[in-house]
Amino acid sequence: MIKESNFLLILSIGIAVLFFIKTLNFFSEKFPPSLKRIVSWIHALTFELLAICVTFCLRPSGFFSRKGKLEGKGRPILLIHGYLQNGSNWVFLKNELRRKGFGPLYTLNLSHPFHSIQYHATTVAKKVAQIQKETGSKELCLIGHSMGGLVSSWYALTMASPGIVTDVVTIGSPLQGTHIALIALGENGRAMRRGSEFVMQLQGAMQKNEKIRFYHIASKTDQLIMPWHSAVTKHDLAKQYVMEGIGHMSLLFSPRVARQIQTWLKPVYTNHKK
Repeated sequence: MIKESNFLLILSIGIAVLFFIKTLNFFSEKFPPSLKRIVSWIHALTFELLAICVTFCLRPSGFFSRKGKLEGKGRPILLIHGYLQNGSNWVFLKNELRRKGFGPLYTLNLSHPFHSIQYHATTVAKKVAQIQKETGSKELCLIGHSMGGLVSSWYALTMASPGIVTDVVTIGSPLQGTHIALIALGENGRAMRRGSEFVMQLQGAMQKNEKIRFYHIASKTDQLIMPWHSAVTKHDLAKQYVMEGIGHMSLLFSPRVARQIQTWLKPVYTNHKK
C-alpha cells in the first residue's frame, strides 16, 4: 500500500511535470523548428496518455442510455465515435456544445466493432430516423471522430436522402487512409488503409459533392493518422483546421476543437432559428 504522504508526493511531482510540459509547449513557437517538433510530440504523447485513461474510465457509462427532455431547439447534432470506442467519448464536447446553446445532441453506439464502415452507416441511418421522429426536424449535422468521421461521411454522401445532412465535421479521421490501419482488425480496419478501395470511393464521392458542407480537423501530432494530412482534403482550405501538440484521443477533450466546431456551426443554428 502506498502511504498517503508518498501518494501526495507522487501526485505533486506528476502535476509539476505536466505543468512544465504545458509551459514548454506554450513557448515552443520561439524554439528552432526541430526543437519545436520534439516539444509538440512530447506534449501530445503525455496528454494522450491522460486522454486514454479518461476514455477508459468513461467507457462503461456509454452502455447506459439516459432518456430525458430534449435540450436545444436548433438543428439536431449526431456525434459518432471511432474504432473500438463508444458514445461515452463525447462527454466533454457534448457538454461544451450544449453550454453554447447547440442541440438537441445525440450519441450512439455502433454495432460490432469489426463490421464494415458501410454496415456502421446503416446504424447511423436508423438513429437518424429516430432523431427525425423525436424532433420533427428533417435536417441534422453529423460530427465524427476517427473512424466515425468516415462513417458519417459515407452515410451523408451515399445513403442519406438529399437535404437530410447539411453539415459533416470530421475530427482526426483518416479520410485518405492511415498506415496504422495495417494492424487494425476487421473489415473496417482494412478500409482505413492508405489506398484502399473504400478510401478511393469516399474521396470520389467527396469531390462530386456540392450540397453538404464538410469541415475537417487534424493534428500534426496525431499518433494514429499517418500521414497526418490524411485527415484533411484539398477541396476547401477555409473549412479545415490543423493543430499541433495534441494527440488522437486528446482531440475529443480539446477546448480549441470545441471552439472551432462552434464557429463553423453557429451560422447553421442562427439561420435555423430564424
